[in-house]
Amino acid sequence: MLKKLTKILLVFVMALQILTPSLTVNANEGNSPTQTTLWHVTVQGGTGSRTDVQADETVTVVATAPSGYRFVRWESVGEPTVNFAHATSPTTTFEMPAADVTVRAVFEPIPTFTLTVVNGRTGSASDPGPTSIQAPAGQRIDIAAAHRAGYAFTHWTSTAGVIETPNNRYTTFTMPAQPATVTAHFEPIAAPTFTAIVEGGTGGGRFEAGTTVSIRATVPVGYRFVHWESVGAPTTLNFANPAAENTTFVMQSSDVTVRAVFESTSITHNVRNIAVMNRTMPLRSGPGANTVSQGNINQGTRLLIIGESANGTWVQVQAGTRTGWVNRMRVNNFRVNAVANTGVILRTGPGTNFGQNGNVSRGANVSVIARSGEWSNIQIGNRNGWVRTERLDEIANVAVMNHSVPLRSGPSANHASLGNLTRGTRVTVVGTSANGQWTRIRVGNNTGWVNSTRLNDLRLFATSTAAVPLRGGAGSNFAQIGSVPRGANLRFLGQSGDWARVQVGSNVGWIRTERMSAVVQTRRVTATVPLRGGPGSDFAQVRNVPNNAQVTVFGTSRSGEWSHIRIGNDVGWIRTNRLR
Repeated sequence: MLKKLTKILLVFVMALQILTPSLTVNANEGNSPTQTTLWHVTVQGGTGSRTDVQADETVTVVATAPSGYRFVRWESVGEPTVNFAHATSPTTTFEMPAADVTVRAVFEPIPTFTLTVVNGRTGSASDPGPTSIQAPAGQRIDIAAAHRAGYAFTHWTSTAGVIETPNNRYTTFTMPAQPATVTAHFEPIAAPTFTAIVEGGTGGGRFEAGTTVSIRATVPVGYRFVHWESVGAPTTLNFANPAAENTTFVMQSSDVTVRAVFESTSITHNVRNIAVMNRTMPLRSGPGANTVSQGNINQGTRLLIIGESANGTWVQVQAGTRTGWVNRMRVNNFRVNAVANTGVILRTGPGTNFGQNGNVSRGANVSVIARSGEWSNIQIGNRNGWVRTERLDEIANVAVMNHSVPLRSGPSANHASLGNLTRGTRVTVVGTSANGQWTRIRVGNNTGWVNSTRLNDLRLFATSTAAVPLRGGAGSNFAQIGSVPRGANLRFLGQSGDWARVQVGSNVGWIRTERMSAVVQTRRVTATVPLRGGPGSDFAQVRNVPNNAQVTVFGTSRSGEWSHIRIGNDVGWIRTNRLR
């Protein structure tokens, strides 16, 4: 009975405590004493602006989220409850009731998602991490591709999320609101290969050292095969049977050239066509491999053809101050690119006593076919004729490969490969074959031929480094046709010796090459567009360029309608009107 009475008394006392103010403050206002009652505020999971407050006053509370958690809402604990101004805001207010109150900030764990790295790991090169981690959405995570013997890293891909620089081995990944896998991709590193050039036969190409290479002599009509020989280093190639038309040799760990030697007889008659050597070979004293060598004449050397053997298999040539004989198979007719440096009359023959075949305007692009004294035979459009050689400036212009193709030693697919040119390679164009189907180019220290459909003209951006006169031809002896201020924007159209042909505004002329510098532009695309292998919608798509992507612009096509760009490791063409 005593325990029951004690329990009732305890409940009664607690009830009195709840109804009793936390703090009563006595104050005198004039001659009348007053009392101010303060009520206590308890804040769980945060802080309050005050702890003892009068009824109806405003209390501000601020939530403090623990690490790994995020704020959800405010709630009252027990009675009485309060009305929060914004219950879902980390910082809010409420009006104090006439009672002690407890309020609580409610939190929940921040959700995380699994990131898995395939062929790599999280972290950097100096601080590697695990291959799988948990991370919240929006977190930026360093990732690093593995090092694999015999393989080269190419790029990253992901099932979700954003890879900052997909083509970099070390980059950053932004976590999405879902699990994600990022994968590092690799490609095998090819064993080194070396070039075998076969002169007077077939079987050349690129081979790994130690490969057995089969070669076959191509014997011209009226000639007989003598033997195989190596040209240059290494000079001691071991042919399985050097006296056999069909034989083999073992590829060395360097480029090699082998030659089939033939015997023949001939007579001559005069011609003056421009030609070029497609192989390095001896300049002979007569039309046959058994005649005396007068030293080598190098692949790529320009010639004038001044005679031909009776059976047409050997030609007499002039190379600079030297004359001699070379096998006709090793010479290709060649049309030199040139620009008229003044307006001239096109003649029907090499002299002013010949009739006229129209005019050639200054700046016209022509192909030079042959020489006769001080005159050049040219092709301009569908017209052929003669002009004084001094009225022409030979020009080499810039082009870009639109396909990956072999660089050939002569103007056909039957000629030996001198190596491969990849799509996007920038080359210098110096002329064309007689039928125009093949183009002669220079790339680095190499010259050779590619199919004319596999490259496109490129008008590079440049700027003038000084104020200079714009000349009508490639030399200071030509008349000034305009002025180029310092810092002017130029289009580089080609080069002749130390002079560059440029377009400045609507004017086209020549300035010294040393007075200009190539530049690139940084632009952004205005919409998602395809990157093409060449300047036209009929060329294959390389990839998509996303809207607002930043690209590097090198120049434009001849028409200006297409621009040559780089984005990441990819180069190609997009329409110029898609850039801003």
